[in-house]
Amino acid sequence: MAHFARSPNTRLILQHLACMWVLTVIGVFLGTLLPPWIVLPLSIICFTLLIVTYFVRTIKLANAILYSIPFLMGIMLFWVTQFFIHFLGVVLVLSVFIATVIIFILLAVLGLT
Repeated sequence: MAHFARSPNTRLILQHLACMWVLTVIGVFLGTLLPPWIVLPLSIICFTLLIVTYFVRTIKLANAILYSIPFLMGIMLFWVTQFFIHFLGVVLVLSVFIATVIIFILLAVLGLT
């Protein structure tokens, strides 16, 4: 961890990551307000933006595209979660979410040591 603390880019990377998480959370909250018929067009737009960012890295709108993807993924996350809750049940989805959080915390602790 000491090597990463000395890296000058670590702070910048963590700021971008935090900004993308905030945009994802805003997208989830906005997804609660949108009607169900908008899910398919948004998923097509999001998939198209992912393909565009993979192949085109030199355009001037790259930052705007990269920051719009987490926002759209947040909207899609809400609807995918609703889909899984409807078909699998609240208990299973919640237990998978809790298990995922525990695994990521354990991996973070192991990575820091």
